[in-house]
Order: sequence, then structure tokens, then C-alpha cells
Amino acid sequence: MAKIKTLLPLVVGVAASINMTGCGSSTANQAKVTWVAVADWVFDVGDQHVYVDGALTRFDPNNLYGGASHLAYSYEPVCFNKDADQRVLGALEHLPNYHITGHSNLDHSYDTATMAKITNAPIIGSPSTCFQVIAQGIPASRCKVVNGRETIDLGNGVKVHIVHWNHSGSDANPDLHDPKELVKPPTPDANGCYRPGVLEDFPNGGGGRGLLFTAGDSGHRFSWFFTDTGSDYDFEQPIIINPTTGEKDPNGTNYGSPKDNLIAAMSDAGLTSVDLWIGQSNVLLDQMVVPILKPKAFIPNHLGSFYVDFFQGFTAQTGAPYADTTVQNYLSTQNVKVLAPIQYMDAWTLDSTGTVSTPNTAVKQKLGFY
Repeated sequence: MAKIKTLLPLVVGVAASINMTGCGSSTANQAKVTWVAVADWVFDVGDQHVYVDGALTRFDPNNLYGGASHLAYSYEPVCFNKDADQRVLGALEHLPNYHITGHSNLDHSYDTATMAKITNAPIIGSPSTCFQVIAQGIPASRCKVVNGRETIDLGNGVKVHIVHWNHSGSDANPDLHDPKELVKPPTPDANGCYRPGVLEDFPNGGGGRGLLFTAGDSGHRFSWFFTDTGSDYDFEQPIIINPTTGEKDPNGTNYGSPKDNLIAAMSDAGLTSVDLWIGQSNVLLDQMVVPILKPKAFIPNHLGSFYVDFFQGFTAQTGAPYADTTVQNYLSTQNVKVLAPIQYMDAWTLDSTGTVSTPNTAVKQKLGFY
């Protein structure tokens, strides 16, 4: 425990700069942004290939129960879908050289360790994410704990600013919404499988981590903000966690409010707007975030289902097509272009001139999404 706690930033409100470079040789002036499924994404920027979240294992809803979310506990441990992880990573144009998690629930970090074992890439995430991957045999030195206000240099002009964020919901569903951290690695069963409940081995990691990316050279700088959860309910209230218990605690460590954390990240990055926001389709939250981000474009995140096999794709069974007219109408009034995904592995090209859809035919064909 002591070894892990040394990774935790104890001073809140002071930006920390972390250099994790070591790959590649040149600045890239555009990114390929790929929606894998649900909240899994891949960002390819020159020599940097970042897999965000990591959850291709699917769950039987009848195995989950309890709490307002009905996700608090599980009847049986769940093993990882290593075949899906290998097939997806093998289909990508580039093997990821970073894994970053937005938060640590079952539908976001369940396969992060499995993927990182395949890629041998470093991991960046909450204390919970790092405890989860350590439990699966990945050395602590390969997982960088972030709690917000850090700036991480990924190399070749790509930086990510970490924004401590809320999980979705409110006090009405505390098992899902309250910022909860693991305080030690979870224990697997005899088969190496884990309990996926949000009050078991996969809590949300102290809320979430928004990821503000900047890239490009001085003449072609571009940026995007990624969130895989969020709540309007306490957007302006500080996130306070007891580091010993991992629970919400008014006498714990104050990690700032999502609003203040986002404003600080924008300032640290030298931005007054971003080219793209990948985020929640929640009009009340969007009305709070858009005035700060001023995004040029928006892609809704967390679509599809973590109950339905990945290889069935984004269909009517998993919530397709995307249609949230309330959000779309609001964003239209703010001159924000909405780019709705149609199928898993949809991709876009992002640069300083904007975000446009780009074919991803070869990758889709390898996975059966024609």
C-alpha cells in the first residue's frame, strides 16, 4: 500500500507536469479519432497511439444487482474476454502505446490490464485503475496514478491535461455517483476473474478523469476534450475523498470541482476553445460545459450496450441510431456541429481546420462491420 500511495499527488490545485515520452520523432498536425464501442476510443496522432478506456468484455445483467443502479454487486465473478481484446487490437492500424482510463467501472476499465499485457504499453488512470491492473500482474511502475491538474507529455507535441470529474447521476444513486476509490488491489477468484460490481472490484475511481488533449505544431495546433461520464448535479461542487477509505468524506482530500478543474486545464493548455468534445449527451451538463469549452464539434460518447456482444455492433438492440434532439437543438444554438456515430469503429480526422468523417473500411472489415 505504501508503495502505491507514493504515486498519489497530495497537493491539489498545483499543476504537475509529467513527461512520458520515448516514442516517435516528429510532430503530427492531425489525429485520427476512432470510436471502438460504448466508451472505448483510439486516438492516433503521428507516432502516438492512445487507447482510452478498455472494456470489451460484456456482462449478463442478471448477474448484477443492488443499489439504485442495480450494478452494485455481482452474484458471480466475471472473466475477461481476451479473444475480443486480441481481435480488436489486432484489427487496429497501430498497436496502442498508451492506455488511459476515464474512470474505473466495469464498462470502462475491465479489460485495460488484458489489453496492456498485449501491448506492453504504460497505463494512466485513477488509483482504482492502477490497483485493478496491479491485481492482474502488471507492475505498479507501469501505471501512472492521476488525480487531476496533471499535464502529461506523451511525445511528439501531444499532451494530455487531466481533469478530475464527476460520475453521472446524483445522490439518488450514490453507489454509482459518489466518488469511490479502491484502496488496495482486489482479489481474484481461483480462475483469475473479478467481481464487476461498482461497490466491488470496479468502483468509479473517485469519480472520473476528463482528458484534454493538445497536439500539433505552433501553426497547426488543435485540441480535443474527452469525457466518458459526467453529472450536472454537482458540477460546481468539490470532489472530496478520504484517501484512507476511498470514500466520499467532507474531511478528506479536496480535488476541486469539475467546473474549476476544467477551467484550470483550459488555462494550463493555453486554450479558449477546443476543436472537438467527445462527451455526454446530457443537455443540463452540456449547458454547463459548452460555455467553458466552446467546442467547434461534438461527438456523443457512451453509446451502445455493455450487455450485448461487441461483434453484434451498434444496432437497434444496442440503442442505434443516436437521436437526442434536446442536445442536438441546444448545440445548434451554440454553433457546435454534432457528429453522430453510426457504427462501431467509425472514425474522424481532426486537425486545426475541424473534424470530418473519414473511412475506416479496412478495420471494420476485419471485425465484421461492413
